[in-house]
Amino acid sequence: MNSGFPLRRLGAACAALLLVIGACGSDDDTAADDADTTTTAAPDESPETTATDETSTTTEPEATDAIDRSTALFMAPPEAGAELTIAESGITSATTTVSVLSADESADGIAVSTSEVVAGEAGSVTVERSYTTGADGSLSISAAGFFASGTGFEVTATGDDIRIPSITELASGEASTGNTFVELNASGIDARNDVAYTIVGGGTESVSTPLGTFDAQIVDIELSIDSSIGGAQTGTVRYAFLPGFGVLTTDVAIAGFAINSTVTSSTVTP
Repeated sequence: MNSGFPLRRLGAACAALLLVIGACGSDDDTAADDADTTTTAAPDESPETTATDETSTTTEPEATDAIDRSTALFMAPPEAGAELTIAESGITSATTTVSVLSADESADGIAVSTSEVVAGEAGSVTVERSYTTGADGSLSISAAGFFASGTGFEVTATGDDIRIPSITELASGEASTGNTFVELNASGIDARNDVAYTIVGGGTESVSTPLGTFDAQIVDIELSIDSSIGGAQTGTVRYAFLPGFGVLTTDVAIAGFAINSTVTSSTVTP
């Protein structure tokens, strides 16, 4: 593979863009590690019964309601075998083919694993990453899940899991904040970007794509970046989520650069 493809996308501004578009890959620790742990206490011992009292009471376990996928946020459809095509334009031009490898549901949420092939002018790279949608409909991604690894360079990321609040929380004005950093090491590049982010809801908006026009949930991310090779930068990201399906469009603007990503085809009907 021509390493010029990933390296071309790792300039001072482009490196920061990896936080939100995962340009070339990921070393991903699933956010499921941060899911709430449920402890089941042992039942109290039943009192002794007498020969004249043979009545016993059995307590049925509380039923767990299934996750309402129609109001939950996903990066990609929570359906194993689904495939998407995403067109990227702006400072880079590429086509990404996303394959959903698995969608595992539990009482804590739905973990979706994907494999993504990003093809550009100079070659292609394959990305594997995982996302977890909580039982409340929120979306969590580990810090490393937003960053890249691929042929020709290594990436290290640490910090808070990035949590996008549920639609209900976003509508009430709740914000999510955190800090993380990414270190990029490659031929000609040895850089660190410290990132602080704030995530808020942007309401609903009609979004048109080749798949159709949909009422999308807008999520805005504000970034403050301190780059060892580019200095202080600020940026914004705007996701248009179709609840129950995934992200329809992503618009990124950092340090005067802009990238748009739009889903152009899907084997799952939105």
